[in-house]
Amino acid sequence: MFTVILLAFGWLFIAPLGAYSDDPLTIADQKIQELNDNINQLNYKDEYKILISIAEDNYDSAVLAKNNRDLKVNDYDNKVVVKTTANNNKISAQSAVDLQTPIVATDLANKNTAQDALDIANINVSTTQQAIQNAGGAGLRYDVYSLSSGAYLCSGVLNSSSMSPGNATCGQYNNIQVKFTGTITVPSHWTSTYFAGYTDDGFRMYINGVLVVDNWVSQGATWSPYSPVYDVSEDKTLDVEIWWFNGEGPGSYHLGWAIPGGWTGAGCDFTEGWGEGFSCNLNTFSNGSAPTQEQTNAYNQALSNKETAQTFYNNKLSIYNSSVQNLTNLTQNLTTATQNLTIATQSLASALTAKNNAIGLYEESILILNNSISDAWDYYNEQLNKEIQSAIAQAAANAAANQPKPEPTPSIAPSPAPKPEPKPEPTIAPEPKPEPSAPKPEPTVEPAPKPEPKPEPKPETKPTIDPLPTPEPKPTFAPEPPITKPEPKPNPVIKDQVLAALIPQKGEGTSEDLSGVIANLTSKDNKLVKLSPEQSTAISQTLKALTQNAKQDVAKDLGIAPSEVEKIAEQIKSDPAIGTAFVEFSERSEDAGDTPMPFTLADATTEVQTEVFLEDPFGAVFNVDPLELLSNFSELGMDMTNDQREKAQEVIIPVIIVSQIASRMIGNRR
Repeated sequence: MFTVILLAFGWLFIAPLGAYSDDPLTIADQKIQELNDNINQLNYKDEYKILISIAEDNYDSAVLAKNNRDLKVNDYDNKVVVKTTANNNKISAQSAVDLQTPIVATDLANKNTAQDALDIANINVSTTQQAIQNAGGAGLRYDVYSLSSGAYLCSGVLNSSSMSPGNATCGQYNNIQVKFTGTITVPSHWTSTYFAGYTDDGFRMYINGVLVVDNWVSQGATWSPYSPVYDVSEDKTLDVEIWWFNGEGPGSYHLGWAIPGGWTGAGCDFTEGWGEGFSCNLNTFSNGSAPTQEQTNAYNQALSNKETAQTFYNNKLSIYNSSVQNLTNLTQNLTTATQNLTIATQSLASALTAKNNAIGLYEESILILNNSISDAWDYYNEQLNKEIQSAIAQAAANAAANQPKPEPTPSIAPSPAPKPEPKPEPTIAPEPKPEPSAPKPEPTVEPAPKPEPKPEPKPETKPTIDPLPTPEPKPTFAPEPPITKPEPKPNPVIKDQVLAALIPQKGEGTSEDLSGVIANLTSKDNKLVKLSPEQSTAISQTLKALTQNAKQDVAKDLGIAPSEVEKIAEQIKSDPAIGTAFVEFSERSEDAGDTPMPFTLADATTEVQTEVFLEDPFGAVFNVDPLELLSNFSELGMDMTNDQREKAQEVIIPVIIVSQIASRMIGNRR
């Protein structure tokens, strides 16, 4: 019979031996196909189809996760190229700046050298010019000074009645004052004259050492008052000292004098025979004797040297300015390259995070997919085994029904009366002798006494006794734990004097007190150090010491009722996850960002517990006793807040399922 059953159903035990690809999705697709191929091998297949459908849905999700992973990996690779390019650009830009910097330094040195040569040339021009001026000659000698500091700038000779700021004033246009000295000789036919200045800005005139015109004010081009009238009928020459300044603006200087019958610029007059013409005599102004030819040659050579030095300086200045501009451009390029590298680095970091997250989600989807496939295979094997066992039992029953020996009435006769019981005893001893025929019927007789131990009397003991023991887990014992739990409240003595001093008096605590205690629990880098019992007690006592308003504020932040603050205080002392979640709540709430539902303490606790689970999944799962958890489901969270109880009930069944899957995986490994 066993051979018949093995031939009929044994092929179902043969596992698929097909070669799989290394790709998890390809493997999963092949396994799902095999699951679908096995549907018709089951009689009851509805639940099996549901499990296959779940696996197929998980396969589709895993495909999407893989596509997203590939996209993020490709994006990350592109960002790596971008960062590498940005880094190379920055290195090139830095190298260009490093190469240009000494060039600028060299060009600056050349410019300074040219500046020194030009300064020497200017000094030589000034020196030779001074020698000529000291030697004397036609025109009034003038010296140019700084108006504000009085510093000497340059000097020259003016054989005219007018001057404008510019070359004559050492290239200075503003903040200058000019001193004119020498003699003025009037035409021989004059008998009298007087003077005035038309200047922008001030004008001052001394004649024969006496101040005769004083108009030293800032103004536009304006005539000064007239000087006294001088008798020049005999002495035609007057010693003069004239001052003119220009503070700001265009600036101008004109010296005028009175001629017979009119007024004009100094040095000019009507010719003989009145009305016949108007001319200017350059011999009107003079200063000392004439310079020597040697002095004149030296002055001219100094001027030529100055022009050469000026040209050389202008060339070096142009080179230096171009070099500086080039360095400025290269520095800007370096700044831009540095900014681009910073942006590329930040973008790469974001891409790395996105890639890692996508890989994590893909791996998680593969795990979920494989688990769902395993669930389907487990169900298939279990259901198939049941059906095989059922088929075996049916085949055995059919085979037994076809045998003639098990049906005889002798087996029925001994069943009603208990007397045949002593009969088998004597027959058991002689059985070894008549082995061929006697023992076979008697084993069939033995099943008959089995009805005798009908355990009807045992159920009779259940009616009233069982209901009584069920209340034995007296609900009155449930409240007892909260009675015994408060007792260990004072157990940890807070030895840290600083921490103990932060705990407020009962009913006087504020949010600031609570923040102070929490701040004392973190390290210098603001990272939480694992809470000790002493620290947990400090937080618990501070929570209990808060004023009602402070409790309301804390409760609002945590997403609980004010009346539940006491519960949280008790839980913190015994549950490290809640303590950690409470201390890190603000940081985790900020990290959560905008969420459809408010982020609460229960959410933070779930995150902490999840992190513990991810660090040691099997250790966390195997600490769960599903039977005990389900048996106490009605009392779940009696000491929790409402929000904690809701979130605990949301995850209780998944925890049981995960624990069973993990146990099965470990069992299979064994």
